[in-house]
Amino acid sequence: GNSGTATRFFTAMLTLAGFPCTITGIARMQERPIADLLETLQQLGAEVTSVRGNGCPPVHIGARRLRGGTATISGAISSQFLSAILMVAPYAAQDVTLLVRDTLVSAPYVDLTLDIMARFGVEVANDGYRRFTIRGQQYYTGQAYTVEGDASSATYFWGLAALLGQSMCVTNVPPTSAQGDVRFLDVLERMGCTVSRREH
Repeated sequence: GNSGTATRFFTAMLTLAGFPCTITGIARMQERPIADLLETLQQLGAEVTSVRGNGCPPVHIGARRLRGGTATISGAISSQFLSAILMVAPYAAQDVTLLVRDTLVSAPYVDLTLDIMARFGVEVANDGYRRFTIRGQQYYTGQAYTVEGDASSATYFWGLAALLGQSMCVTNVPPTSAQGDVRFLDVLERMGCTVSRREH
């Protein structure tokens, strides 16, 4: 459809599949740039190409699996490119070192990725968000996991309550969440709103 997140994550994940496939989406999705992700995956040995040669989907993924090694990646457009590769890197044949060549936007989302990876048994060495090292041939350990609500979406409801001067309870977004947008509550407090936080 039109999900940029799914397109980016599945493009990286399918480099582990071992069979050729194509990722595409609606016409609007086919205009969204993904070249930086493809370039980094290629540096790590994956067969990934923009079908139309314009750096956008459709993306063809070949049968050769992710090798690993060292690659540079841009963090300036979307942290999702980095998160996509971080999530698949443990399954590479070799260790993976990712070097961020510019400013990383949305570091809290990378923190979320690293936190969830750690919960499922994979550790990543993070050197100041400039260098990430992931040991290859690791495996995630399955377990029960409760997916938090989306703090970005919750901010609309919190903001609405502030504008209307009404009480509102949003559940499943823990105040200790690593999601950066939970700090919107701090902004509302500085604006004079009363915020009550509970873990459950």
